[in-house]
Amino acid sequence: MTLLPALVFLSLAALSCASTHFVLSELGAVGDGETDNTALFTSVLEKCSKLGGCTIETGRGRILTSPFNLTSNTILRVTTGSALVATDDKHKWALMSPLPSYCQGRDKEGPPYAPFIGGWGVHNITIEGGGEIDGLGAVWWKEFLAGTLQHTRGSLIQFVSSRDIRIGHLALRDSPFWTVHLVYCTNVHIHDVEITAPRTARNTDGINPDSSSNVTIERCTIACGYTFFFSLSGTLVAFFIIISSLWTLFFLRAFQWSMCSVCTGKILLITVIPRDDAIAIKPGMDEWGRAVNLP
Repeated sequence: MTLLPALVFLSLAALSCASTHFVLSELGAVGDGETDNTALFTSVLEKCSKLGGCTIETGRGRILTSPFNLTSNTILRVTTGSALVATDDKHKWALMSPLPSYCQGRDKEGPPYAPFIGGWGVHNITIEGGGEIDGLGAVWWKEFLAGTLQHTRGSLIQFVSSRDIRIGHLALRDSPFWTVHLVYCTNVHIHDVEITAPRTARNTDGINPDSSSNVTIERCTIACGYTFFFSLSGTLVAFFIIISSLWTLFFLRAFQWSMCSVCTGKILLITVIPRDDAIAIKPGMDEWGRAVNLP
């Protein structure tokens, strides 16, 4: 299969940032899934930023850390058999400015929590490796159902105003909120990713391209608590989502597959194993709410 030229360029460009290599377990990270490795991880991220990019590899174990942002030209490699685990202490999750999209005020009005893995205005980012990224979402889901959250939950992975992003060969587990959220991004390739969360975990959407373009999603298995693939164009904002090619997604279970607000592009092939409401096309309730060029 031939990928979009921009995505081919992405794979080549990402290789150039791999010369400096940090392995967290070899640097002293404790992989018991309980010890907080934030100080070590922060130190590595700062060195990576000064170098203009690097490769960060988990190594062995379940490495728990607080949320963080990646810098441009970085490869985050979660190796097979290892896991990168988000702390479930919400006091260690920073707040961010609300975005002009559906996620602002989703649980509560005002600033939401920042994502576990984030990036703002970055480029040439690869997240890969065959391992697992675990959001430890159970605490968040419980507080959401109890109505005790003071801010909207954070996504597992979120990039804003970024380009040349690749996410592949990973298991993404139990996000507190949306699993992958792409905002004003271009040239994104998501492939061979397994996304899971309990069906009772509300709003743990699989992949949400939001006002983004040139997004390729292929060979993904998604079994989450609400929507598998939810494309957004923001709230009353005249941005367009162009889905350049959505190849085969095997949707195992969720409430619906949906596209929302201003949508355009061509969906090539979708394989759905439906339960409940299988497919919903949900334009927004304003003058921009329309779906076009959908076969």
